[in-house]
Amino acid sequence: MNQKNIVIYYISLSLFLFIILILMNYYSVSSNLVKEIDRMIIAIIFITISIFGVSLALHPKWYNKITKKDMKNVKINENNNKINREGHHPNCKKFQSHIILIKRSKYCAGCIGLALGAFVSILLMIYYFIIDNSQSTLNYQNIFFLGVIFIFNSYFESIIHKKNSIIHIIFNMLFIIGFLLIIISTLENSGDFIYGIISVLASFLFLETRIQISFLNHINTCFKCTGQCKMY
Repeated sequence: MNQKNIVIYYISLSLFLFIILILMNYYSVSSNLVKEIDRMIIAIIFITISIFGVSLALHPKWYNKITKKDMKNVKINENNNKINREGHHPNCKKFQSHIILIKRSKYCAGCIGLALGAFVSILLMIYYFIIDNSQSTLNYQNIFFLGVIFIFNSYFESIIHKKNSIIHIIFNMLFIIGFLLIIISTLENSGDFIYGIISVLASFLFLETRIQISFLNHINTCFKCTGQCKMY
């Protein structure tokens, strides 16, 4: 299966799951308040995953050592050419919009955006847990819809990926915040802990879909390039 078909497969799965989540949020609405223990468990799971994600985004080497994944800064391609990597992207002008310079060091713009999104989401999740929802006037159905917009906007930005690393960071940040909005709105709208867990698991599929779209973008960028390094 080529990468384009893989992306189509993942997008199809994501759309199917979004339909399930829409049914949970708009057709399984409960007037019952979510139990505090359910909110606490969902909050702990989300925060734990987010901390893990931040560590992977900012310091992936520790995980690569455990999994023995090859992430050397130099790669030899099929033409026996050595290609340097910066911010785990090829040192190529075609990929300059994928990296950002911070204190003379180059980082992956996408990963920085994901890390920022996870950090903001952790703070928002803590706030969500400590507020008194019995007095809340928030419309969680609208919050769910906003989360869906954030995720699909990130998909779209990853497909077209204009040459602006700041925009790339912003869309990736909103992508993770979109997870948070979908998770808490699904839990609040349905009043069902299991539905909350399903929305957490759905986030992994949405993230993998985003990764596969990004990988296809990298392949297409390399394919259109006239250089001979061909990293992808």
